[in-house]
Amino acid sequence: MKKMRPLYFLFFLLAAFTPLILHSASANATAAIVKGTGDKGADAATAETAPIDELGRSTPRGTVDGFLKALREEDFEKASQYLDLQKIPSSSRAGKGTELAKDFQLLLDQGGWFFPLSMISDTAEGKKDEEGIEDGYERVGNLSRDGKSIDITAQQLSVGTDKALIWLISSQTLDQLKGLTDTLGESEPLINKILPNALIEKKWFGAPAGHWMAIIFIMAFSYIFCWFLVLSLFGVIKKYWTQKCSISGKHFLDAVRVPLSLYAAVWLFAYSSLWIGLSLIVRQQMSQLNVIVAWSAIALLAWRLIDIAAEAVQNRFISTGRFFGVSSILFFFRRLVKIVFGTVIVFIVLDNLGVDVTAGLAALGIGGIALALGAQKTLENFIGSLAIVIDQPLHIGDFCKIGDVSGTVEDIGMRSTRLRTNERTLVTIPNGDLSNQRIENLARRNRFLVSKKFQLRYDGTSEQIRLFSKKMQDMLFASEHVNEEGFPVRYHGPGPDGHQMELFFYINVSDNNEYLKIQQELMLQMSDLISELGLYYIIPSQTMLPAVDQRGSEANAAAAPVPPYTQV
Repeated sequence: MKKMRPLYFLFFLLAAFTPLILHSASANATAAIVKGTGDKGADAATAETAPIDELGRSTPRGTVDGFLKALREEDFEKASQYLDLQKIPSSSRAGKGTELAKDFQLLLDQGGWFFPLSMISDTAEGKKDEEGIEDGYERVGNLSRDGKSIDITAQQLSVGTDKALIWLISSQTLDQLKGLTDTLGESEPLINKILPNALIEKKWFGAPAGHWMAIIFIMAFSYIFCWFLVLSLFGVIKKYWTQKCSISGKHFLDAVRVPLSLYAAVWLFAYSSLWIGLSLIVRQQMSQLNVIVAWSAIALLAWRLIDIAAEAVQNRFISTGRFFGVSSILFFFRRLVKIVFGTVIVFIVLDNLGVDVTAGLAALGIGGIALALGAQKTLENFIGSLAIVIDQPLHIGDFCKIGDVSGTVEDIGMRSTRLRTNERTLVTIPNGDLSNQRIENLARRNRFLVSKKFQLRYDGTSEQIRLFSKKMQDMLFASEHVNEEGFPVRYHGPGPDGHQMELFFYINVSDNNEYLKIQQELMLQMSDLISELGLYYIIPSQTMLPAVDQRGSEANAAAAPVPPYTQV
């Protein structure tokens, strides 16, 4: 059995405290911004802005976040200000509101939760058209106790003399808690039965110290248990389904094992911490970790599936012999998809950590437009390379004629294609230009044409010409490399210098060197046959004229003998 990689658990562990640190930093930054906004309000007297709620209740997310902060600080009077207490008489609202906040926390500790903050609306209008929820309300959590499941909703209300719109935990939710608070003292969370009183009474960030320690143990247990469970399950699949599970199937199982273990650990961690009764504060802080790890597991799974898909496509091209030029395209697309998917995951994780990603998304959009405008020629070459890979007009090693350039293809890249000419120079052609040019692939010939015209001397008789044509044709058809179609030896009649003859046939080979070897042997056999039949090729002739001495007399010129025409 392979050793379990500790890297993923280390990531699982370190990420647990990242939200806590960033959450504290975000809270300080938010407070500074609110304070700064208040200081500048007097200077901007002409600006008409909506009043800012000092408790951050302008959005559903702000209400839930502020309520949880008050619980961590054990400031139940402040926590009650996030509850809709309008149904309680104003005279007793302060005391009963504090008690209601305490009871609400106890109920949440024993079977309730708020959604991760990133899943709660951060706009003043809240979520619109939410299924089963009226306008002006938003579902922000759930509470399960005594077989009952209660949706925790936030409601937008106008309060105060200025009628400012704020969000509060709705009175409908609080009304449903009345029957559940009677049984609060009858049961004790399982975790409190296990931990010593010292770890329960000692508080860290508003929750028992033992709960923070227990969360580390639950985290480690969840990952180790799911890792061994998935490993055992896949081992059984490989063992008993050996014949049905191909090599690619085993590769797939190995690729999804770790991300599946992480994703399963997220759910086991969430349900285990709820089952043993960990404090809401601890679980809520870990909810951001759950979302981050879940998305990280999805990203890791997609990352590995991209590699598997690319390898499958690559193997398919290799099996069909069309792999030339595909490797660079696959490599580019693999990296591109990974970068795009990784960027999306990073933005999702940052959003879960409370970082405003709006500016980043806008910058990416503007940067993408600028990049597209500045890289038009590069994109043109890349699209040209795609056309070459898809259409496959040439392969590496093919001898081609492209425009006025002939050479052997040495490389097909994403930007350009390189040809080695007969002069051993290297010509680089951009793929954008190459896709628009006429490409003559000489290496794709399935056979070579032999077309030769020659003349025989007139002293050859018609019977000799007829016999030559017959024997030459028989000799060609006797060769295993000559295509036995058509009329390979042709007599076109008398010409200006002799009998006009033509050879027209195909040699059934695809290699150029083999073609030259066969053609040479056939031409030598034809020369032997011509000599055997007493025929002769026409030899080019020259007519030589005597030189006339310009200084001599006409008599000397007339007396000079004139040589006859000489045929060379």
